[in-house]
Amino acid sequence: MATPIVSTQRKPQDIIAEALSLSLKGRQFPGTIYTSAELYELEKERIFRKDWQIVGRTEHYPNAGDYKVHRIVGESVIVCRNEAGELNAFRNVCAHRGAEVANGEGNTKAFRCPYHAWVYGLDGGLKRVTNAEDIQGFEIANCRLAPVRLQTWGGFVFINLAKEGPGLLEKYGDILGKCDFLRTGEMRAARVSVLEPQCNWKLINENVFDLYHLNVVHANSFARDFNPRDFKLYPLSGGSFYGAYRSRSLCNAAGKSLFGSIPWLEGDESSAFAAQVLPTFSILVRHDAVYALMVEPLGVERCRLTIYTLFPQDWLDRKDFDANANQYNDFIRLIFAEDIDMLAALQTGISSEAYVPGPATELEAPVHYLTKDILQRLAEGSAA
Repeated sequence: MATPIVSTQRKPQDIIAEALSLSLKGRQFPGTIYTSAELYELEKERIFRKDWQIVGRTEHYPNAGDYKVHRIVGESVIVCRNEAGELNAFRNVCAHRGAEVANGEGNTKAFRCPYHAWVYGLDGGLKRVTNAEDIQGFEIANCRLAPVRLQTWGGFVFINLAKEGPGLLEKYGDILGKCDFLRTGEMRAARVSVLEPQCNWKLINENVFDLYHLNVVHANSFARDFNPRDFKLYPLSGGSFYGAYRSRSLCNAAGKSLFGSIPWLEGDESSAFAAQVLPTFSILVRHDAVYALMVEPLGVERCRLTIYTLFPQDWLDRKDFDANANQYNDFIRLIFAEDIDMLAALQTGISSEAYVPGPATELEAPVHYLTKDILQRLAEGSAA
């Protein structure tokens, strides 16, 4: 049963100061950074409404009219490909009475508000108004769905709810540049898995790079012979980092690839790479597949994890592709399923008044680097 969320009645800045102080003393973060409703509201304001958020892959919008509605901390956004082949994003809020003009995903020639039938084109511009003769002094040509900034990198789609601020590469060019060698724009997300852990979104981010838990939670799957001390952490500005280490294919417990190596990746069958690109975007790389992870907060103790399993585009034409890709997908789901119950139990434990933050280990350095940056952003009052 989920732990009830209650207000801590503590100021977010006091919670942040305590957490940073404990981290400097080599302790774990206090449970309140994962359970405080007040801190979550601050995260929504200063991170999720100001920073770049991954929302999917470009190949999921192959045709004009393809669209999908995304919700980021309660804000509804449409991503759509227009007639010119361009990807656009705009607020899913009718300029008349505010009703959502689209739901889910699909293909359409226009967006029709279900309340008063105002019609918007694929570029967000208003095209038609019912009973226009009753509206005085109104210019249809000057009305549109509010635009949202959208940029792409490596086949991934990012949006930013803030009207102004640094572009994607201006802010995250350092870490994205370190990932350019992956050539993810030449790959396809052949499989997509969605899980909804009952835990705070920061715990998912931390868990991905928590080296300390691998030989415990995943001892019977991919981490049988994994040495967490092989992981070399390379921090960059803005809380991003990347790492190089040794680990075999994630297609089965034996680590034996079903496809062979991605042609443009250097190294051998045990070469591995990982990167934390944004507060909610991680990349895990093996010699035969790339896994992109997208985390979406759904509340203080709920989140959604989307896992994109990427392969070179020309592999999709292989006769054995579907059967093999299914095995990769099943195994990566198994790995994260091993974490789900543990993370729910962790959320409950750190919510207890009995929890006292214990000592941090060297194997948890990536965890502290990531979460300290988030806390510092909150303390500074900006996602910059």
